[in-house]
Amino acid sequence: MGSDKIYRWEKRRAKRYAADKSFHLDILDWVTLILISVMFFISLRLFFIFEVTTAPCVEMILTMGQSSWWPSIFTLTYWICLFMSLFWFCVSVHRAFHRPASWALITWHAVLFISLFFLAATNRNLTASSYINPPDGVMVVESMVPEITQMGINWSTPTELNWTEYKKGQWYASGSKACIWLDESKVSFNDRFDLERPSNMAFQFVANSHAFEKLKSRQMYRPLSNFERETFSKMKQCQADMTKYGQHRSVCTSDNVYPVAPGIEPPPEFLELWGLDK
Repeated sequence: MGSDKIYRWEKRRAKRYAADKSFHLDILDWVTLILISVMFFISLRLFFIFEVTTAPCVEMILTMGQSSWWPSIFTLTYWICLFMSLFWFCVSVHRAFHRPASWALITWHAVLFISLFFLAATNRNLTASSYINPPDGVMVVESMVPEITQMGINWSTPTELNWTEYKKGQWYASGSKACIWLDESKVSFNDRFDLERPSNMAFQFVANSHAFEKLKSRQMYRPLSNFERETFSKMKQCQADMTKYGQHRSVCTSDNVYPVAPGIEPPPEFLELWGLDK
C-alpha cells in the first residue's frame, strides 16, 4: 500500500504553484503602477493644466519646453509612455511563459495596458505633426475685433477702450494676453475655440492624433503694429536687465493692461475725472 505521507518538497511545490496561480502584486507591478501615476501627474495634471490655463495661444502648448536641440515636453512624455508600454509588454510575455493563466492576472495586465494606451494617446494629441514656430513671447495687447468681409479680414479697434490709468505721460487700457511673432509680424487671436465644437470632442481627442492642431487651425492672427513691436522690444529689454533680477514681473510687464498708442486719449469726461482736462 502507498504511503499518505507528503514530502516537504511536495509541500514546497504545491505552495509555489498556489502562489503562482493566485493574484498578487510584485515589484514589477508596483514599479509600472508608480510610473503610470507619476507620468499622469507630470504630463497631464501639472504641465497640461498649467499651459491650458496660462497659454494665450495653441503654439505655446505645442512647443512647451522646445529648443533648437530638445523636443517639446509633451513629445518627451509621449515617447516615455511608449517605452513604458514596451516594458510592460515584456513583463506580460515573461509571465505568460512562467505563470499559470488566471482571469485576475489577465484583467490586471489589460487594465495597465489600457491606462498606458490612453496616457500615450493623450500626450500624442499635445504634439505637432510638423515643426511649429514658437512665439517670441507674450504681451497684453489691444482687444481688436475681426470683421470678415469678401475682401478678407479687417481688424477694427473698439470704439470704447477700457481705460485704467495714466502714468508717466502714458495712458493704459485693459486688454488680453496674446502671443507675439516678430519675424512674421503677427499677433494671435484665440476667441474662436468654441466654434464648431463636435459633440464627441472627448472621444476625438483620444482617438485622433495631433488633435490640438485643429485648435491651431481655428486660431486667427492679426498684424503686429509698429507701436506694439516697440512696446514688446522694450519689455524684452527690461526682462533681460540683470539689475531687475528678483523683482516682481510687473516691473517689466502687466497681466491685464497695455500702453495705448500715441494720439489716442480718453473722452473729456474721463480726463476730467482724472484731473487732466485742458
